[in-house]
Amino acid sequence: MKQKLAFCVLLGLFSMSAMAQMVPTSRQECTRRCVTADFPDNPRAVRHQEKIKEIQARKKAEADPEKRKGIDREEADEVEKLADYMDKICTHICKDNPEQ
Repeated sequence: MKQKLAFCVLLGLFSMSAMAQMVPTSRQECTRRCVTADFPDNPRAVRHQEKIKEIQARKKAEADPEKRKGIDREEADEVEKLADYMDKICTHICKDNPEQ
């Protein structure tokens, strides 16, 4: 009987300790961490990054300044698409965190 009581008390202490460590960060901090994080398992982000690398390789090989400007625009568009996608994903991930 005493062992069961001691076990229940210890279990209660451990669960309160674990709950105290799970304090959520603010939504802004969560989003900032998420956007700067690397997600190697996210296939869509990997595709965007591969496309950016491909565009950069084409840009290095191109000598014509007019074509380079077009490639620069294409690269900027792809970087913006990746940033928008990551912002959308991170907003969804952090939606339940408190405002402050």
